[in-house]
Amino acid sequence: MESNLKLGFYSILAGSIASILAISISGGLDYIFPYQLANILGLLTAMFINFLMQKKIFLGNIENNKSAYLFKYLFTDILILGSNQLLFHFAIKNKKYLIKYINKNYYNLICRMIFGSLIWICFSFPLRRYWVFKNKDKKN
Repeated sequence: MESNLKLGFYSILAGSIASILAISISGGLDYIFPYQLANILGLLTAMFINFLMQKKIFLGNIENNKSAYLFKYLFTDILILGSNQLLFHFAIKNKKYLIKYINKNYYNLICRMIFGSLIWICFSFPLRRYWVFKNKDKKN
């Protein structure tokens, strides 16, 4: 049985890679699309890569019932991405009030980082650890 600390570390590492990917894609697309669309495109791209990494972390090489894991993962990521998108949309709509607390040159980046961290702590790790990738063959 792997400890929550070890799994948490690996999950943070994988999530960080996915977050850097999402932030980079979103930041690049900010120049092409509206901020909200750029944000969701970056999040969706990173979601697919993150699924593969998280599955490997929590399940190792266990390959039973992939569709059940995928369904649970998609369900939780709708919650996770939806929460992230709603918070980001709120930050964009209220930028004139919040900008005094955040460097205006990095407003979108800082908001994305803060929201991503909060959501990981509140939703991502607990749901993935104890529900999405829960497996009777591997003691979690």
